Amino acid sequence: MKFLFLLLFLVSCNLSDEAPGVPTDKEPATENDLGAEPNCSDKLQNGTETGIDCGGICAACELDDICGDSVISANEECDDGNATTETCDYGMQSCMVCNAECKEISGTTRFCGNSTIDGDEECEVGDLGGETCQTQGFNAGILACTQTCVLDQNGCTNREVSAGGYNSCKLKIDGTLACWGRENEQQSPPVGTFVQVSAGRFHSCALKVDGTAACWGLNEDGQSTPPIGTFVQVSAGGYHSCGLKVDGTLACWGKKKSTPVGTFVQVSAGGLHSCGLKVDGTVACWGRNTEGQSTPPLGTFVQVSAGGDHACGLKVDGTVACWGRNIDGQSTPSVGTFIQVSAKRYHTCALRVDGTVACWGGNTDGQSTPPVGSFIQVSAGGYHSCGLKVDGKIACWGNDTEGQSSPP
Repeated sequence: MKFLFLLLFLVSCNLSDEAPGVPTDKEPATENDLGAEPNCSDKLQNGTETGIDCGGICAACELDDICGDSVISANEECDDGNATTETCDYGMQSCMVCNAECKEISGTTRFCGNSTIDGDEECEVGDLGGETCQTQGFNAGILACTQTCVLDQNGCTNREVSAGGYNSCKLKIDGTLACWGRENEQQSPPVGTFVQVSAGRFHSCALKVDGTAACWGLNEDGQSTPPIGTFVQVSAGGYHSCGLKVDGTLACWGKKKSTPVGTFVQVSAGGLHSCGLKVDGTVACWGRNTEGQSTPPLGTFVQVSAGGDHACGLKVDGTVACWGRNIDGQSTPSVGTFIQVSAKRYHTCALRVDGTVACWGGNTDGQSTPPVGSFIQVSAGGYHSCGLKVDGKIACWGNDTEGQSSPP
């Protein structure tokens, strides 16, 4: 009897010594710490555990699927913590990535030749990203894209032709100037070395290698008296001229010489108005606005050209938009994609991506009927037009009563 009493006493002591809250194989865990990390081996029901934690023995202990916790659960194909993008590393043409639902999907590829400018690519074949030879610092030419998605400037040149009102000028390969057409002071350019030329209605301007501007021809409104300073581009208009300074601001001289505040990358002087291309790709015009020529449309452009009473701009996608006077159709551009546009008094010409020229508007003297051939630059004049061909020769068409369409 004493032996039985002793045995019951020992069993009772052993049970009372169990740590509180720790389950036995006959008693489930009762503690529940929702703030604790899930652990199916600690004999406690905590965190996101469901069921009873029996120290890894009972199958009832499970964890909820949480996409983004970097733990691949039963119903997940992957789990990267949602820290990565669904894009393949540059250069890979295929890969599998983990999406926001923890499912494996094909990643977005980025490589040269996929028709999308990615990573450090400068271009894709057929997509120059809005760049032209002019935006690359050249006067003319056809910019291309290599098979390694790098811009190819081999087709660009600093040679240039500019058609004015009744004369034309060209920048020769040695940097000197030559002009032809009406026999007056406009035909005789100054001696020196230049990097750019622009022929206006009765005067012309050019940019010297030292960045100063030189103008010659009619000067009754001061259009041929440029201010002191350093420029990166000049443009001769009808009765005024404008220049783009090295700091991106503008200066105009002659009639209608006011200029807007802001920073620009290109300027074009028209009849009695002017237009400029801002650093953000938008266009600003000022001066006479009787035909809406100083009210450009919204959008992003890479080049602008002011004509007599209209203006045209080359958009990022290569199409041309024109605004202002349109009685002769000079503001109704041809369909297609272009790399350069030139507006003048009653007509407009543009260079297509294939090197051919298209002109629209007035055609009384054939100025809007360009010859067949490949060009790298085009310039619309008063009643004539000129273009620089791929072989370096100049071709002009339209009115030639003053010899303006007969280059030397």
